[in-house]
Amino acid sequence: MRPLIFIFAGLLLFTNTLVAQDELGQSKRVRLIKLPIEVSSAVGGNYIDSYVVQLKKGQELHVRVENQTENSKVYFDTVVAGTETRFGSDSSENSWSGVAPKTGDYEIRIIAHPAAKYRLLAY
Repeated sequence: MRPLIFIFAGLLLFTNTLVAQDELGQSKRVRLIKLPIEVSSAVGGNYIDSYVVQLKKGQELHVRVENQTENSKVYFDTVVAGTETRFGSDSSENSWSGVAPKTGDYEIRIIAHPAAKYRLLAY
């Protein structure tokens, strides 16, 4: 039994993508990232893509999300991880910049309607 616990714990520690479910029935695909990053992916339906990055107080974060699908809309926001506390400001419909108010984890959340391919740039 003990070896199974260690194997399971190891798998949890070494995975880079986690899936969580919120109260609305949407599944959140969580990825732990380091800056700078460029990612191409797809999202929509019951999924939210979440990118978590650790920032130091005063560190700048710049985010750009490009929709690569016609007839769909990609939305994103940036919050203090685990909260709905937003910071920074939108530079345009698809870009955002902010300065971390404190050291900790920050989350970039991306959703689409109905579904879309996107490109995320964060630095």
